[in-house]
Amino acid sequence: MKKYPVLLKKLTEQKGFTLVEVMVVIVIIGILVSITVSQFSKQANKAKTARAEAELKSMATIISIYYAEKNVYPTADTNTTTGIETVMKNNGIKWDSTGATFNDPWGHAYRYYAGTSSATNTTFTLVSPGSDNQLNTDDDIVVSGDTTGITNPEVKKTGTPSGSFWGSSTATTLTT
Repeated sequence: MKKYPVLLKKLTEQKGFTLVEVMVVIVIIGILVSITVSQFSKQANKAKTARAEAELKSMATIISIYYAEKNVYPTADTNTTTGIETVMKNNGIKWDSTGATFNDPWGHAYRYYAGTSSATNTTFTLVSPGSDNQLNTDDDIVVSGDTTGITNPEVKKTGTPSGSFWGSSTATTLTT
């Protein structure tokens, strides 16, 4: 220690950080925060997508059971016997007692489309419009079925859902 008394004296006299040192630390912290927030928001969206997929699969299973019993899919209206709302309520979908819409994880109403052939409903489609609440975009989540039935419906994320139901069928949002 006796060899470097000047250096030791300068090191012990220094009382704080320079402005440059503080700015470098702030920039590093900012970069780390932006990376973390970006990754967190991606994971939150993945969780919402998974929840929407699970809810759509559950609703599609209810619709498939209804088809197996009645040989027709529910109508896309508020009919008190055959309407999608009644079918869902009667089969375990918990509806808000205040009359609010049954929503996807982003707060948007699910949509049900019934495709008809010879005046009977032969196809159905359930749609979550995704985070942007716009149909026919890349974040739509779609489950559909037809007269061949579905035992394990697949959820498809697609920009343009296929099938004759789209745009030509009656549709309803799932409300009470």
